[in-house]
Amino acid sequence: MLHADSAQFLRPAPAQPKSAAPGYVTAATSLSFFAAASAIPYFAPQLAGFASLVLLYLLLGSGLALEIWLAGVPDFAFPVWFAIGAGCEAIVTGTFALPFWTGLPVAMVLTAALAVCVLAPLLRMRNEHVAVITLAFGAVVQILWSQSGFALPAETIPGASGNLLYLCVAGMAALAGLVAWRIRRSALALMLRAANEDEIASRAVGVDARRCRIVIVAIGAMFAGAAGCLFAAGQGSLRPADFDLSLMAVLLVIAVAGRRSQLNMILAAILATVLWQYLPAAPALRLLIAGAALLSWPLLRSIAISTPRDVAARDAGQTEAAIEAAAE
Repeated sequence: MLHADSAQFLRPAPAQPKSAAPGYVTAATSLSFFAAASAIPYFAPQLAGFASLVLLYLLLGSGLALEIWLAGVPDFAFPVWFAIGAGCEAIVTGTFALPFWTGLPVAMVLTAALAVCVLAPLLRMRNEHVAVITLAFGAVVQILWSQSGFALPAETIPGASGNLLYLCVAGMAALAGLVAWRIRRSALALMLRAANEDEIASRAVGVDARRCRIVIVAIGAMFAGAAGCLFAAGQGSLRPADFDLSLMAVLLVIAVAGRRSQLNMILAAILATVLWQYLPAAPALRLLIAGAALLSWPLLRSIAISTPRDVAARDAGQTEAAIEAAAE
């Protein structure tokens, strides 16, 4: 049995406060990337199409990473919110002949409202059940859309001019990254991390985890709706194949890569765009790759969560608790 005097010698040394410099360096580097990307249409217009896809993936990945890693909500219906944003842009600008800038806020608000209506009743379930239900919901929506035959051919959705639309995509992607970076350092993130560790204890001290998760779901869906609106305005057309489950696989890989750093998410988005859009064999293997990525989600999640830093922090906490119990 350990005594109190000996326990204080075994107590681990207090952790040194971590410097905030690495986080600000990452933020500055990310903003530099977005600033360089904004200059592409003027200095390298042949790369504008590739860069716009990368920025759209970053916009979508930022929202999905917030939902999966911060709120703990495996929202596999994310391509549906992306499609709803594109559909809003088509209806607002095509059917009602309103300007592009009117469709963007409408798409963001409507997508957030629908996502909250769908996911709010599921937040009381286990994550595995939420993943299966949202994945099935996305598959059903995509199948019904394909069977309905609804599609808009090219040049039926009026949009902004090329450079202006590209700058809007770059601005929205940078704004999404900045908002996600700020949320991860806010009181909301602290409450969600506490709820993910021990929801009963966090509820006892007044933390409403369900309401916090709903806020994150709404923010992530707004990012998806904005991406869909910008995608539809750039493409000028809508096809069900643009919103299939293979898109979810790409976004999942980007979200897993971007759990720790926005720079990792940028690199993953660039690599995903290269592999997905420019390899000849990619279109034929899309569904196979998508299925493998979605099936491996629990393994990817456990690997991403069990990083050395998390394991060391958890072990240190368990050691300190054991020493305190022995001292008593």
